[in-house]
Amino acid sequence: MLRYFIDLSYNGHAYVGWQRQPNGVSIQEVLEDTIALMLQEPVQITGCGRTDSGVHARHYIAHLDLQGDLPDRMIQRLNRMLPHDIVLHQIYQVAEDAHARFDATRRSYRYYLSLGKDPFSPHMAWHYPHTHLVDTIHMQEAAALLLNYHDYAPFVKSNHDAETTLCDLYSSNWTFEDEQWIYHVEANRFLRGMVRLIVGMCLEVGQGKLPMEEVIASFNEKRQVSRAWSVPPDGLYLDRIDYPHRTSWKVIH
Repeated sequence: MLRYFIDLSYNGHAYVGWQRQPNGVSIQEVLEDTIALMLQEPVQITGCGRTDSGVHARHYIAHLDLQGDLPDRMIQRLNRMLPHDIVLHQIYQVAEDAHARFDATRRSYRYYLSLGKDPFSPHMAWHYPHTHLVDTIHMQEAAALLLNYHDYAPFVKSNHDAETTLCDLYSSNWTFEDEQWIYHVEANRFLRGMVRLIVGMCLEVGQGKLPMEEVIASFNEKRQVSRAWSVPPDGLYLDRIDYPHRTSWKVIH
């Protein structure tokens, strides 16, 4: 068996997330079924992480094991078979013990806040109608505060199954443009719902509804931040995945 990494992007609006679920169609399901149909054999794909329902990915890595060489023009053929909202970019042959999830060292997310409604791409950013009430300086201070900590228990969903809430954050900041605000965050790992809860916290702080002292207290007491608010998934993108030995990957298609 040979192991391959697949580099892909997807618009997550129509899906229940990356992982197979009994209550809807997932990215994993569509990808596995499409590749199995082309190869005429069952396949099992492991992703670099579990994006939630409605969340997008500009850069996502998954791995699968197959017998022998891949068919010619596999990417082009699969892209014709896949729905328009899933696109494959590259296939690499990697070491047999390479792992899409466990080998990843850094993950980067972006969250897009739209300052105006866009009828042509309503699910590609979240339109927040109260940005005029938000102090962007306080939002930036709230984002920067996170870099002082390693235990992110205040920003995990109450029904999470994580063995630990420890993460290493490398960056956390906002950029403010004319048409949109973008939250950038990079870490070695993320907790379930973490980024959307952080964005909600920044908006609450920016509007003066949540004192910074309360955010600090939630870290010190290792409890969920008060007024916890998970913003919609529409604006969230998995932006980049970093691996330590990428130069050893062999481009196949």
